[in-house]
Parts: sequence; structure tokens; C-alpha cells
Amino acid sequence: MKYFLGAKKIYVKYIKNKISNKLIAISLVLFLSFAFILTLSYYYFSTKTLKDSFVDYNTKILDIVSNNFENYIKQISKLSLIIRNNEELVNKMKTANYSFEVKDQLGLIDYSKIKEFGISKIEFYIPEASRLFLLDKNNLVLKTEDYSEAFWYKELENKDDFAYIEPFFEVSQSSYDNKSIMVFRRSIINILNKETQLIVNIYIEKDIMESFMNFAKVYNNEELYLFNEAGTLFYSTSQDTHKLTEIISSDDLRDELTNDNNRYVKLKNESYIKVLSRSTKSGWTIVKLVKSEYFASSIKRVFSFGLFVIFLFTIIIVFLFVIIFKRMASSISELFKYVDLVGEGNFDAIIENESDDEIGQLTRQFNSMTKKIKELINEKYRLKLSEKNAILKSLEVQINPHFLYNTLQAISGIAIENKQEKIRKMLEALALSFRYKINKNTMTTVYEEIEYINSYIQLCKLRLGERINVEYKIDNNVLDFLIPRMLFQMLVENSIKYAIETTTEAVTISLTAQIREEHLEIEVSDNGLGVTEEKLMEIKKDIFDESLIYKEHSGIGLANLYQRLKLLFNDNISFEIGSVYMKGFNVNIKISIKELG
Repeated sequence: MKYFLGAKKIYVKYIKNKISNKLIAISLVLFLSFAFILTLSYYYFSTKTLKDSFVDYNTKILDIVSNNFENYIKQISKLSLIIRNNEELVNKMKTANYSFEVKDQLGLIDYSKIKEFGISKIEFYIPEASRLFLLDKNNLVLKTEDYSEAFWYKELENKDDFAYIEPFFEVSQSSYDNKSIMVFRRSIINILNKETQLIVNIYIEKDIMESFMNFAKVYNNEELYLFNEAGTLFYSTSQDTHKLTEIISSDDLRDELTNDNNRYVKLKNESYIKVLSRSTKSGWTIVKLVKSEYFASSIKRVFSFGLFVIFLFTIIIVFLFVIIFKRMASSISELFKYVDLVGEGNFDAIIENESDDEIGQLTRQFNSMTKKIKELINEKYRLKLSEKNAILKSLEVQINPHFLYNTLQAISGIAIENKQEKIRKMLEALALSFRYKINKNTMTTVYEEIEYINSYIQLCKLRLGERINVEYKIDNNVLDFLIPRMLFQMLVENSIKYAIETTTEAVTISLTAQIREEHLEIEVSDNGLGVTEEKLMEIKKDIFDESLIYKEHSGIGLANLYQRLKLLFNDNISFEIGSVYMKGFNVNIKISIKELG
């Protein structure tokens, strides 16, 4: 309870009322939680990775040792067969009284191989005559020996391949021949009577075996064992005689050592990690054991280093957190100060912040918002003044429509009396045009708009003559759609401005209205001179740049038409203009049918 109250006091005093301290505290809690989980994960995966990498690496090394040893045994086996078909030499061995009588014929043996293969001696035993020729690196000696009762002699008789490898391994690490560690025995059989003519015994030195096993890199905490297919121990680097005695005397223990399934074994109450390589052809098995405590110490070192790195990163990250959050809090405090200024009506307050982070973006948005508010306030006053002026001007120019219609009708009557048909048509078109323009309705049908355009074109032709031609491509199913009044007139007027009035050639204006992909598509194009790419960019800017909406030069052209369409159809429109210099100008408008009601 005491610690809880203390923590609460610290929270109220240092954290509760400061956002930077809150962020630091939350970040530290999250980071330390993450660091704790990371530490546990690191310990688990580093332990598993260390063991797996050790096993994988040593398995590859032992595979190489096993392969080299197997190839070596093949070479020894090949050497043992060198006089297999030399009956003359075998018969000579049976009858010779002295070794030199057969020494020359044994010249077919490459004596350099004896040294190269680590062979201490080779015996040629003739069972029929109980005679033994012993060949070492220097001499050939003839002896009288009877091996018929020897253990290995009987073992050799039971071998299908007439070959047998006998270990000289003893717990004392010595035997009747200190130099040799194993002997390869081979029976040479008479094919006709199936009797043993000759037995070749090749004694392999301990040094050659150690040269093979040294490649496996056995260190102080490791032990190496070599077993044959039957599980007989041939070689070991262990000096513990009690342990070796236990292995030799226990079939279960040897089976556990040579079993592929288990990675861990226990010898004399000590735990070991086992690495094993077994030849699939000959069954030779090399086993490497490493004490588990060696891994424990290695893992402890790795884990300690990991903890040190995590602690170091914690210090660095805390330092960075403090710097970053203090700066963030400072920026937020400055933003609050300017918010208060804006709240007091000071819209000229601008925050200087060049950073690209979220605070910088928020600051720039605040500056932009302040600027827009100021512009909207000014625009509101300007619009009110413009509205008053527009009302005054409209009152000044207001004309009684009936007076105008009656006047135009009287003039038309005079034109008929004087047979001025052209003037009459001109007056009727002018009257229709005037009646259409002063109509107070915002929207009209496509049909009515086309009727008006016909009158408008007639008036234009009175001025431009046959230089203006108009083509209509109006689908019947769009005639009843409501569109903004004067839409076609503005587009045709634009073509006249950029096409007909800039050339003396005849120009064709094409008016299209059709339904396409759930939209009413309206397009007005001409084949006039068009505009340059620079002029087109200037026109687009005048239309689409909202900052120019209220500029005086915008007039009532395409820019105003675009803004009218946006207001009427909630921005659900497409408004595109295009031009190719010397080839024409076009405006394409698409309005969703849903918006047309």
C-alpha cells in the first residue's frame, strides 16, 4: 500500500498534468514490456539456435570424417586383395624355407602404401602349413604360427564377405601391439575347393586413426567415439576408464550412444549433447559428445551480452524519448498559444515551424486555416458590398418586359409592311433570346436550351454570315433532362470567341448530348484555330484555380459555368477542356444521371 501511494504521488506530481511526461511514461512502460518479452525470446531462440548450429556444424564435420574413414577402409580392403589370384606366390609361401625366397615376389606390393596408409605391419598366414610371413616397413620375417584356435580365425570363417575388422581397443588404451588400433583380416579362398588358402592381416596404426579424428576438432569439453555396425567400440578420445568400461560392458548404453533418435545422453550422471554421423553403406558410426554445462556457460555469456545490449539500448531510447517528447510538448505549447491569439481575433498570427513531422503538418494546417478564415471574413464583406452594388445596377437597368416585347412586335410589324423578312426574323430571334435570358428559372430542359441556341445562332449568323455552321448530335432520350440555363450558349459563345473571331475561314461548331455510362455527356467542339498549349494552360488555371474565382477578369465564361455546375451537382461532375493548335477547341461535360433527378 505504501508503494502504491508513493507511485500515485509521483503520477499526480510529474505525469498527470504534462502530456510530454505521459508520453515518456507510456513509452517506457511499452518499451520495457517489449524488452522483457524480447529478452525471454532472445534467451529461448539463442539457446535453440546455439544448439542447432552446433549440431549442424559438427554433423557436417563428422560426415566428412566418416566419409574419409570409409574411403580409407576401402583402400585397405583393396590392398588386402592384391595377391588374391597369385597362386604361384601362395604355393611358394607354403614351401619356402626362408623369407627372402618370397620377398622378391612380394614386390608387387607398393611399400610406400604401407607408410602412407598408416600400416604398422602385414601378415600373410597359410593355415594349411601354419606358416606366417610378417611384413613391416623394413623386413619380411617367416614364422611358424597356428591361429586355427584364435577367436578372430573363427569369426573370419563366419563372414560372408571373407573380411573382418578386429578392434585392439582396450580400456587401458593399450594392447599387445601399442602401435596398432585395429586389424583388417581377409581370407583368400580357393574357388575350386572353397578352402582358405591364405589370410591377410593388415595392422592399422593408432596415429592414422587420430589423424582422421583430429579433423573433427575435439576440445576439452568434448569426447569422440567410433563404433562399427555391430556397436563395437573401436576408438575413443576419453581418458575416463570407468566411463569406457561402462560403455563396453553395457549394450543398452552403446545402443543409446549410436541411436539417431535422441540428442541427449547421460554418462556417469553427467548430461551430454550428442552429435552423430553414420555411414549408410558400411554402418560405421562416429559419435561426438559435448557436456551440457559447456552450453550452459556459452548461453550464459551470450545471454549476458544480450542483456547488456538491451540495457544500453534502453538508456539510449529513454534519452531519445525525453528529447523528442520535450520538443513535441514545446511545439504543442506554442500551438496552444497561437490558438489563444486566434480566439482573441488576431488572424495575422503565423507559427514558424519547418519540421515535416505531424506537429509540423498540424502547424501548417493551422496557419492555412487561419489564412482561409481571414480570407473568408474579407470575402464575406466584399460579397456583401458586391451584392448591394449588383442590386443597384439591376434596378437601374430594369426594363418592363411587356414594354420591350410590344416594342419589338411593333418594329416587326413595320418590317412586315415593308417586306423586310430578314429584319423580321432578326427581331423574332432577338425577342425569343431576351425572353429566355430574363426567365428566373435556374434550370431548363435540353430541348428548350436547343431551341434557344437556334435563335442565338440565327442572331450570330446575321453578324458572321455563312462563316458559322452548327451540327447537332442530340439523342432524343436526353431532351427532357434538366440542365443549367444558358449552358450551351456559354459553350457556343466560347467557340465563337476562340474559333470564328480569330479567323476569316468558315468554322463548324458541333453540339453533342448523349447518355454514356450512367452520365449525361455534353460536348461542344469546333474545327477552328484552337489555342496554343501555353494559352490552354492559362485557360485551365483561370477555370480550376479556386483562388481566381472572384477575380474580375474571370467574367461569366467557362470559369463561372464550372462553378455553377459544382454548386448545382455537388462536385459530381466532370469538366474537361482540350485544344490542338490549328485544329480546334472542345469542352466536355459529364453529369451523373442521378444528379439530374
